Amino acid sequence: QERSTLTDSDIMAPDTSQEEKNTMTTMEVMEPDKDITGYEDEAARGTEQEKTMPLKAAFKYYRKAVFWSITISMATIMESYDMQLISSFYAFPQFNRKYGKQLPNGTWQVDADWQLGLSLASLIGLIFGVFASGHLGDRYGPRYVMIAAHCFLAGFVAIIFTAQSVEILFAGELLCACTWGLFAAATPTYAAEIVPMALRGYLTTYVNLCWVIGRILATGVLRGMLPVQSEWSFRVPFALQWMWPPVLIFATWFSPESPWWLVRKGRIDEARKTLDRLVSAPSGIVNNDHRLAMMQHTIALEHKLKVGGSFLDCFKGTNLRRTEIAMLSWGGQILPGFIIQGYTTYFFTLAGLAPSDSFNLTMGVFGMAFVGTCASWFLQPRMGRRTIYIAGLAIMLPIMWIVAFLEFAPNAGSNSSIKWAQSSILMIWFFTYGITIGPIPYAIAAEVGAVQLRYKTIALGRNMYYFLSIVNVVISPYMLNPSKWDLKGKAAFPAAILNQEYILLPATSVQVQLPCPEHFFQIDTPVATPHIHETQADNSKITPAAFLLRIFNARNHVLQYTKQLLDASLSPETSLAQYQMLEGELREIHQSLPAELVFSTRAYQLRTFSPERTTFTILHLYFHHCHCELYRLLNPGYREALPQSVIYSSSPELVAYAQSKCLEHAISIGEIVASTYGLVEVSPYVSDTSCFVILYQASCAILYACHRDSPAYVMKAETARRYLVAFITTLQSLLSYFPRYAIYVKDIRNMLRSIDEPNVPLPAQKASNEVDFRARIVPSEENSDEDNLVSEIAVSTSNVRDDTAHSTSQTAEVPVGPLPELVEMSLHTPSTLEGQDHSFADLETYQYNLDLTMDLDQGLLWNWADALGSGFSI
Repeated sequence: QERSTLTDSDIMAPDTSQEEKNTMTTMEVMEPDKDITGYEDEAARGTEQEKTMPLKAAFKYYRKAVFWSITISMATIMESYDMQLISSFYAFPQFNRKYGKQLPNGTWQVDADWQLGLSLASLIGLIFGVFASGHLGDRYGPRYVMIAAHCFLAGFVAIIFTAQSVEILFAGELLCACTWGLFAAATPTYAAEIVPMALRGYLTTYVNLCWVIGRILATGVLRGMLPVQSEWSFRVPFALQWMWPPVLIFATWFSPESPWWLVRKGRIDEARKTLDRLVSAPSGIVNNDHRLAMMQHTIALEHKLKVGGSFLDCFKGTNLRRTEIAMLSWGGQILPGFIIQGYTTYFFTLAGLAPSDSFNLTMGVFGMAFVGTCASWFLQPRMGRRTIYIAGLAIMLPIMWIVAFLEFAPNAGSNSSIKWAQSSILMIWFFTYGITIGPIPYAIAAEVGAVQLRYKTIALGRNMYYFLSIVNVVISPYMLNPSKWDLKGKAAFPAAILNQEYILLPATSVQVQLPCPEHFFQIDTPVATPHIHETQADNSKITPAAFLLRIFNARNHVLQYTKQLLDASLSPETSLAQYQMLEGELREIHQSLPAELVFSTRAYQLRTFSPERTTFTILHLYFHHCHCELYRLLNPGYREALPQSVIYSSSPELVAYAQSKCLEHAISIGEIVASTYGLVEVSPYVSDTSCFVILYQASCAILYACHRDSPAYVMKAETARRYLVAFITTLQSLLSYFPRYAIYVKDIRNMLRSIDEPNVPLPAQKASNEVDFRARIVPSEENSDEDNLVSEIAVSTSNVRDDTAHSTSQTAEVPVGPLPELVEMSLHTPSTLEGQDHSFADLETYQYNLDLTMDLDQGLLWNWADALGSGFSI
């Protein structure tokens, strides 16, 4: 907590200039020997918060982050769009006539050397752009890198649009590709760093969907320009690239910066503001301070492990393993479809299909890839990425072999059926590509790299794809061009990489997060790696008593905290971090409950005649009661609330939050009691006197929420009456065992009367000018001392059967003590309530007479006055 109050200036040298501060990384800012344990508790909560968040909730609470990720990733469409144009223009007669030469048979064709040159221009530019993106992105952030790239691209498009020679076209392609390379590394990095782990796999693979969209748009535009018999048939598709930069520059300018990049730069306050901007959820659900601590802890841990931050560091130590995986996973996109996949339209044309049919079939191919990418989102959480990747390779390799062997069929060159068969099989190949090795490398590379090297790991992995594409591009024109080797379908023989991929690719999952990757990568040589399994404690065999002890420990922390604030008359606003930490502690206890200990009426019924009945019930009552004790500080319905002057000076949002949460847990207590009491006739309901305190405190919150003069009037009187009647009914049945607690029943009855009697005013103003909503002081015989009340209870015997077997003289004494000691006890007490109807309707006459016989000679089992002084701590 003390560390979190330091500013950037506190941990930098006094003579560091502002410009140097802005460019220094966290590794440079942090002291070399600084301990990382200061972030561990909050970082663990932040990691658990992301790992346990359901997918639907993640989309709901991080919808802003999803929007920005989708918008920024659209820059990838331009790269895919233009690369598809160049390879498809070779099937355009007008393009071939403008930039090619005439063959002996009278047709026009761009020379194979220039086909190679134009394709290489794009790939070489992409490689330079990706390397530049890895360096500039770490220095200036992905947001500013993409804005600059859009501005340059708008100018470079003019070169290819006006090119009058193949040489000028080559130069324009080279310059445009440099800007596309900036997008290629920046978009998956940005997507991975602004969304939580639950969404990271979906948003990074969405980048591949943008790639497919670019291909579909390019093919559609080209198909529409086929009837045009002038140079505009290929110049208009070039010009359409101008529609993207203005829109995306505007969107990127207003987008938030990557919080991970800000933390790496030591700009913690800006990172916190960015996280707040990306989240649309209450602080009780998504705690951005915990997420920020997770980022700080992760980066500090990598600094301690000397991860480094340069391209050279990607090939050192355990980072080499990460880099291999990123590069080989992306390289696998090229090798299975070697030669053919980048020249789809051209291949179909050379195979004998008409240009219009070639473009129609290409549209279908990329449509299959689009559907496949969407389908991969449903497979990832079920199958795992490594399984999907390997399965894709296993399916795609034989498909390419079939395409190749069909070329050896008799009359394959003139048989149109064979050409259509090859084309149809390739559509299956592209669907498999779209569902497996197309999107999955984006998710793998985005998560497998160290945080300090994530940008550069993605850059190296993507460049592996482009390096292999160069090999593909160098050979493809010669293998497919009719003036060269003219292999047609024989070019489908793929490279065999299945074995190497299987050995090296790890089993990453959506929950990959430090320290798991660091532990997983403590190796320096390629070995067969098993699937990663989450390391979680097995809580299935832990008894309710053990969880109850954890609740008591958490309650002790709550009481110590609230006592400090009450003694000093301070609002929780002065110590929000500790306030939220206590909330998190209680939430973690509930999340760790095994399924059989989660509250339900069935779970209660299964324990009705078990020694665990009391412990199970009190466990859940105490869980909600601890929350009430934490939130009651800002609820005037409690005696233990802060002075109203302190409450009024607190943040209205915090006060409203605390009062609503207090009521929420008080209602939960009411639902537990209302749904279980009378479910099975067992006496007593619980053998623990804490039930009196818990139900009394819940009644206070309910009264405050339903009373007509309460400033937090949010509950109907009928609803409040239902809960208070349930409390009274339950506690009355316990008075035969614990008579000295009758004062609680009396107070709850007074609360109920203050709801039912409309002319009865609220309690008068106290000396401290505060209103006590706990209970109205009713001037009646009920306000006599406790002894008189106990005597009144003893006289009332109207509903007890006159059977000696069930008389009070034979009522077994029920030992009451600390709950852990009661876990092993069995209650063999005959029910004094047998035959009674305990429905709430009996109490709606508003004559709340206590009608249970009890033994006046029973010893005092609990000194409630002393317990009140000690805060009812067991």
